[in-house]
Amino acid sequence: MNKPAKANIFFSHSSRDSEFVGKIRSHIIRKTGGAFDIFQSSDGSSIRLGTNWLKKIEDALESCTIMFVFITKNSMSSPWIYFESGHAYSRKIQVIPIACMGCTMEDLRPPLTFLQGFNLNTIESFENIMAEINKSLDLHFQSTFNDFLIDDSAIYAQNKENDLGFIDTFTTELYTKDPQSIHEDYWDRLYKYLNDKWGASRNEDNVGNNRIFSKGCKFTDHRTNVQGDSFIRIEIDPYIIDNFFAVQSEIIDTVCIKYGEPRKTYIWASAYFDDSINVPSDVHYISGRLPEDIFTKDSNRPHINFWYKNIGFNISANDGFRQKKAHFNFLAKYCDTSPFPVREAIRELRKYKII
Repeated sequence: MNKPAKANIFFSHSSRDSEFVGKIRSHIIRKTGGAFDIFQSSDGSSIRLGTNWLKKIEDALESCTIMFVFITKNSMSSPWIYFESGHAYSRKIQVIPIACMGCTMEDLRPPLTFLQGFNLNTIESFENIMAEINKSLDLHFQSTFNDFLIDDSAIYAQNKENDLGFIDTFTTELYTKDPQSIHEDYWDRLYKYLNDKWGASRNEDNVGNNRIFSKGCKFTDHRTNVQGDSFIRIEIDPYIIDNFFAVQSEIIDTVCIKYGEPRKTYIWASAYFDDSINVPSDVHYISGRLPEDIFTKDSNRPHINFWYKNIGFNISANDGFRQKKAHFNFLAKYCDTSPFPVREAIRELRKYKII
């Protein structure tokens, strides 16, 4: 007796992008235990040697339940994605364009411009792939891509160029007014956590501050030579900011005995822009350009100039501590696991020519 055929997902893409798309395909299959098939025309496991290549594609198009079209600079010039997506659309199959590897949804050409899709440049957007599969096949697989982003950050970084290419670095600090709230061996705990998670190295700078380097992050022990409440300063490569946000609450739990109530505790962080970015120095200039229905004020936090969704922020044209670099200071809940609202706010600020 023949087994019933599995539901089929179709990945339409340029053969030049087969490695990137193949990593996504393999990751989903591994995470879902092969609950469905994903057809990838350039992949040897989808089309075996000696088979009729065109017939195999036609059969997959006839049987697919949902199609994802990966839009890149390579695929934009390929007639095949238009053939495949047009065939699927004519059969009333859901076709979802995914802009990635340097392309955005704004780069799409007709008829793909008439379809609902998304940019592949955040943890949430990678998770959108699984969410759409769940919806289409009535499945309930949970978050699948956090470890993919960590394992494949080099590929993932290619998808962030348009959003974060003008940011020099992200910084944040951990604070405490109560020395009893952190472990005595917090520095060793932090090193062990990072080394187990990503691999790490540590040394001292020229003034005796302890430092740890791990996966695009530099952690500096401020309790050595810095007065005040800050005890760890963290500098983050913008291309791996998603990885850091995904584990920041674990980092805090590693070094702290108690760090306030998670859903009430906020942390300050900053995005320092590169030298190509200029921002106005006066708040009234900024407020005059921002629409009130998007950027709001909070009378309970008068020291914060603007709010975008759940992110509070100020903008400054210079910072004497970092060679007068323009920067964006923002306030976010430490338990949030994504920088997406921050990136979205920065994108809106560029739209209104603030930065």
